[in-house]
Formats: sequence, structure tokens, C-alpha cells
Amino acid sequence: MQIIRTFVIFLFTLCALRVFAAPFEVKIHDELIAPHQEYSFEAEIKLYKPPLGSTIGSSIVQSRFELAKGISPTSELSVNLFTSAFDNKTQINGGKLAHIYIPEHDENGWFHYGMKNEINSVYGLNEAHAVFFELTPILGFHFDKWRITINPSFDVYLSGDRKTIFAPAGKVSKQLAGGEYSLGVEYYSETGPIKHPTAYSERPDAAYLVLDTHSKTSTYSVGLGKGIHAVGDRWVVKLIGSIPLNF
Repeated sequence: MQIIRTFVIFLFTLCALRVFAAPFEVKIHDELIAPHQEYSFEAEIKLYKPPLGSTIGSSIVQSRFELAKGISPTSELSVNLFTSAFDNKTQINGGKLAHIYIPEHDENGWFHYGMKNEINSVYGLNEAHAVFFELTPILGFHFDKWRITINPSFDVYLSGDRKTIFAPAGKVSKQLAGGEYSLGVEYYSETGPIKHPTAYSERPDAAYLVLDTHSKTSTYSVGLGKGIHAVGDRWVVKLIGSIPLNF
């Protein structure tokens, strides 16, 4: 476990030195939240190559920095900062305020559920400012060493002319020998407006192969992904690390 932690921390540092980081969350939400009255810090860095025909010619680094607090035994409140770097420029792209409710968040049961609510204020990469509310049900199923997690999200736009969007995501993973690591596959989709779904071949869907590791105090994840269709990113590397904070 120490090797992968050192590797992830090294990559975080390398990316931070190169660009400072950026927005966009690519994460499957499960039943794990910050303990009651305790804080945690999470960083997510994504390096990717946009699809052919994109107005951005370089590779892009996006980052998300999150400070969370367990405000009750069953809920967590967090604030996030988004940044990005591309074409020799760095941006602050906004942020979000999020609340997660998980009635039961131990890992011993076979089924867990919860809900994540968040308000996002995002300045996209060379795009107009957008404000939207995201509602994400959390459904988790545990079968011995296997875990299935489903996040059928809905994005309700409060500015601009975009409509409510359905963006389902899911993950299937298996715990490896020793129990410290798990290997999984994640899939992210965006079907477009609910009343007029986008054709499947025109959706920016992406699939990832992900290696996770965790201890009693921290979690780390490394993922390699690729867009499924021509409109998706050509390749993606994502890194996520979460540690407790003691003030």
C-alpha cells in the first residue's frame, strides 16, 4: 500500500508544479463520508487529451480541491474549488457547495443508499458561466468481495438555455487479495436533455479502469480512461486522494 500512496502523492505534486490544477469531478460516490465533527481534504487531478476537433489544442489538466466536514453521524457538508490549465494559461473555474446524506455508512451491510445535493457555479474551458443544481442518488451493493455502485444523477440548470440533463454513472469493483486494494471499472454517461435525449453515438461517455486503496485514515485512487465515442476525450488519467484533517 505504501508504494501506491507514494506514487499517487508524487503524481499529485508533479501535476501541481506543472499547472496548479482544475475543476470537473469524475468520481463514483459511495457510502463513505467524513466522520461526525471531523474534517477531511480531498484532491482530484485529471490529465486528458480532448477529442479531435476541439478548440483547445493542448492536453488539459483539471483539478478539484475539497474540504469536507461531518456535520452529523449521517451527513457531510463540503466546499470545492475548481481550477484548470491548458494552452499555456491557468484558470480558476468556480466551485460548488455539496451535502451528502448516508443513513448507514459502515461497510458490513450488503446494501447502502444515500443522496448527494450540490450547487455548482462553473466557468467552463472557454465556455459561458453556468449555475446548476445536481441531485445524485447513491445506491451501493456489496457481495463478498464484489461491490456495485450506481449514481443516476440529474443536473438542473439555473442559468443559460441548457435543460435538465440525466447523467448516470456506475462502478463494478472487486477486492483483491489482502483486502487493501480493489480493481474496478467505471462508466460515465450524459444522455442529454431528458425530453430530447442525445443519440448514443454523440454522447461524451467515458470508461475507466480504476485501482483503489485505502486505510483507516485515507483513500487513494488511480484511473485510466477513454472516451467511448468520437466526441469523448481521447485519453484520461485521473488521481484522487483523501486524507483526514485535525485542526
